Amino acid sequence: MTEQSHTSPYAKFYKNEFLSDCVLENTEPTPATYKAHKLVLAANSEFFSKYFHDNKLEGEAPKITLPKFVISSLIDAKQQDVFPKVLEFFYSNQTAADLAKLGLNKENAF
Repeated sequence: MTEQSHTSPYAKFYKNEFLSDCVLENTEPTPATYKAHKLVLAANSEFFSKYFHDNKLEGEAPKITLPKFVISSLIDAKQQDVFPKVLEFFYSNQTAADLAKLGLNKENAF
């Protein structure tokens, strides 16, 4: 993905556990967990915004297992381990065109 001239205010928190308040877990195509920030996820994704609104998660870093339909839409994009790229998109100042290079769009990437 291309680097942008204007850095997102969230960029310094990408892959940074500081202030992370949730753990995302996927099981396909490769099992993995990702520490993330609910604010960044909700600000960039209607899926996560609704999820956090409907599921009042309290306590230390709740673990959220990504539902199969979410993973299926990413796998349908024929990308291996694309979820980290979606997270990078959320934390960065990239454009929809950068996401499209991965075969993703707002409909199939949350």
